[in-house]
Amino acid sequence: MQHHAAHALGVAAEYGLSGDFIGLAFDGTGYGTDGRIWGSEFLVFSGRTWRRAGHLKYFSLPGGDIGASEIWRPALALLRQALGPQWEGPAGRIFSEVPAAKLRTVARMIDARVNSPETSSLGRLFDAFSFIAGLRAEATYEAQGPMELEALYDGKGAAYPFAVSVEAGTLVMDPAPAVRAALRDRLAGRPARVISAGLHKGAAAMAVKAASLLAAGTGIKTFCLCGGVFQNAALLELVTRGLRRRGFKVYSNRQVPANDGGLALGQAWYAIKGYRPA
Repeated sequence: MQHHAAHALGVAAEYGLSGDFIGLAFDGTGYGTDGRIWGSEFLVFSGRTWRRAGHLKYFSLPGGDIGASEIWRPALALLRQALGPQWEGPAGRIFSEVPAAKLRTVARMIDARVNSPETSSLGRLFDAFSFIAGLRAEATYEAQGPMELEALYDGKGAAYPFAVSVEAGTLVMDPAPAVRAALRDRLAGRPARVISAGLHKGAAAMAVKAASLLAAGTGIKTFCLCGGVFQNAALLELVTRGLRRRGFKVYSNRQVPANDGGLALGQAWYAIKGYRPA
């Protein structure tokens, strides 16, 4: 069964939901049905079937899982994707802590697509933004950068924009405008709390906009928020409040953990209820 579908069903199981719902599954990394690494998924559950209806635009994760500790790696991938071939001019100096030879090697890995799987991970996006904000280049434990970024969140500052488009019937949220905005703030010498506010508010607005579009298209007004990224209390509150303001019912883990505990419950619910891909 699919990792993110099980995550969403973990919330449904906790509340005993029996009707249709849309799951927002935001986490670090999980294997997707298309062979890529998922981590920011909008899943529509109807009857006993589910389908992926939206996701964050894919970006490279050079070195794979090492990107969770060397968080400058996903930052490099996102900046190159957002700025194009001339990325080094506007962004090169924020990598001063990274050895030049190592930076060149990883850049070549991305270009050659060597050990650089594509991911839609919101967790790795938050890692990258903590690097762009100047908090750290490497983490000593998982989600250290995002946790530090969350601790700086004070609600003051404008949301960073995400572009939303439709590709082959699927909503795709492009973080490139947000990446460029964060870089501008970093180079302008603005404090990391400004970048924290921009990312938290921007990611929440992106999630609410995508969810609202899916609700309009499906008629489903119930949402389940799940995955390790929703352990971020600021993001959880922003997304929950934004959806409820639009009249939607919103559920998230309370008694069951948002990470592997919820996943395990969802796997059991998936099997018991006989869910399958649409």
